[in-house]
Amino acid sequence: MLAKRFAFCFAAVGSAASVLTPRGGDTAVGNHWTDHDKVTPLPELPDDGLLGQLEKRFSPILYAYQGCIPYAAVNSDGYAGGGLRPTGDTGGDCRDFSQTGQLYATVGKSHGRWAVLYSYYLPKVHGPAEQHRHHWLSLVVWLSITKCPAKAENAKILATSFSTAPGEFVRRIDTIFTTALGGNSSGPRTHPVVRYDGGQPLLPSPFAPEALRFDDDPEVEVEEPPRRLAGAASGQTDPLAPPLVGWEKLPPLVKEQFNGIQYEHTKVPFSANNVQQYLDAAYADHIFSNSPIEYECQT
Repeated sequence: MLAKRFAFCFAAVGSAASVLTPRGGDTAVGNHWTDHDKVTPLPELPDDGLLGQLEKRFSPILYAYQGCIPYAAVNSDGYAGGGLRPTGDTGGDCRDFSQTGQLYATVGKSHGRWAVLYSYYLPKVHGPAEQHRHHWLSLVVWLSITKCPAKAENAKILATSFSTAPGEFVRRIDTIFTTALGGNSSGPRTHPVVRYDGGQPLLPSPFAPEALRFDDDPEVEVEEPPRRLAGAASGQTDPLAPPLVGWEKLPPLVKEQFNGIQYEHTKVPFSANNVQQYLDAAYADHIFSNSPIEYECQT
């Protein structure tokens, strides 16, 4: 139950796996490793009720220009992907667009403020600043409840925070938001458009089809991403929306692995021990300087 992790109110991938020899300082629960490309993603399964509605309504859309694209980190049997050594091309052996990847989501609070934490797993990072096996990218969408009843439609986007290192974030208010991929183009523009460019931190994307910027300024012109930017190694130009799975919907063995795995160079952002630390690090008072305390709604 979510109550085991947060007290919420509105207030003022299954396949057979092999055991791999651990490398470096990475330690998996039960030494349960498998090849990174053998981890079958879990099906789309947001959390129940309001939490899942928030996770889905504000889920990001990703342009992965260079480097790895997202992969599932742990399969349904609790075996973790073994990652890749940071050698060769920045996206070598980790830009297989036939696999869907995975988007991990959880809803929480920091300083009494609502947030949704989204995370992508990459088998390696190989850029000018970082080179190591296993990498996590995280995005926090900060929300304010504007009116009752307590439902996702009454949550207003205030800002986004992007991870720059494990447990470190930069706050941005220039994020573009768009409608859901494949959805109604006239629907709500609630999905942040983000980009990853081989070793750089996750950042807002300057491109998004038919999108408006954070302040809904109709004068802002938004362009399609040029083909030369969108993953030259693969020719992939489409934005990515991996199947989303909420923390409470993770199978027990998967949750156990996420709570116990120890990476040498990174951390699982949404594990039971890390999630509050990450949300607190992503928080900043100025995000809410003009926003009143949320409504207290009867749920």
